[in-house]
Amino acid sequence: MTYRPTALATALACLLGTTAAQAEPSVWTQAAQPATKRLADTLDEGDRLLNQDVQLRLQEPASSSRRVPVLNQARQVLEGVADQYPNDPDLRFRLGEVYYELYDVDEDPKRLEQAAEHLSFVAAVTRHVTIEAMALKDLAICYARLGKHGPEIDAYDRALTVEPHPGSRAILLANRAEGHMVQGDILSAVRGYRQSLRETPSIRVHISGVTTLWGLAVALDRSGDLRGALEQVEQARAYDPTDQNLNGPGWFYVPDYDDAWYAALGHWSRARLAEDRDVRIAAYRDAVAAWRRYLNAAPLTDHWLPLASQRLRLCEKELQAAVDKPR
Repeated sequence: MTYRPTALATALACLLGTTAAQAEPSVWTQAAQPATKRLADTLDEGDRLLNQDVQLRLQEPASSSRRVPVLNQARQVLEGVADQYPNDPDLRFRLGEVYYELYDVDEDPKRLEQAAEHLSFVAAVTRHVTIEAMALKDLAICYARLGKHGPEIDAYDRALTVEPHPGSRAILLANRAEGHMVQGDILSAVRGYRQSLRETPSIRVHISGVTTLWGLAVALDRSGDLRGALEQVEQARAYDPTDQNLNGPGWFYVPDYDDAWYAALGHWSRARLAEDRDVRIAAYRDAVAAWRRYLNAAPLTDHWLPLASQRLRLCEKELQAAVDKPR
């Protein structure tokens, strides 16, 4: 399960706005160079529209149709000067963000390819370390959603070499661990999640740390440690009893059916901990249904298909034992 902050555009606009202000030419220079003023005005308008999109995302579902005209307007504004400034990193960073957000609403993979092209350029040429880290993080997420997990992991590796903030590093480590898990490298995934938890600031454990605990739970289960996996679920729920963070904005699953594995472990944990017989049986049935959903959705090439079948059989056995147990 990979995380991308939902308010990234606001942070981007503030950051780039600051750096742009530092480098912004004087009014006299702008008067002498109208093209320079046109670029500055275009970037300002792009920021305004990106911030408008952020507000829509905070108010409505991510797929809201109201976002489409705002994002298309931002795209047209920025593309209008792209031919004149093909090597401007601030412009291309904004274009990368707009294309990614367009993918968020229309799910057209071409948008991800466009975003990746711009973000890759920015990461290679920018002189601002923070912008480089942001570009690499979003580039990795583009690759994740495109199913290009080798380049995804490479982008996270590069981002980790320049990202100084512990909270951001913890998210990068957890996201990279997810990339390893998708590739089937479960030992690297377990190590990555554990390192992420070590670097997660204490004030963030109840938010981003919760989902990292869930990721570690799935990784441990896939390494063969079901007991350890369920312990991680229990620990995550000590911070977040209703799994709100697991279903919060900004999180997505790769592959998308992987949510069934998380759900299965969650129901299984509740079943084993439940004291009430009816609650226990209902939770076991939900777990069985989740395992079946995973098996029905996963292709034959899925790394974890055989283990999911084993987990289903074990869960069905425990369900039957719960049903047969006298009241």
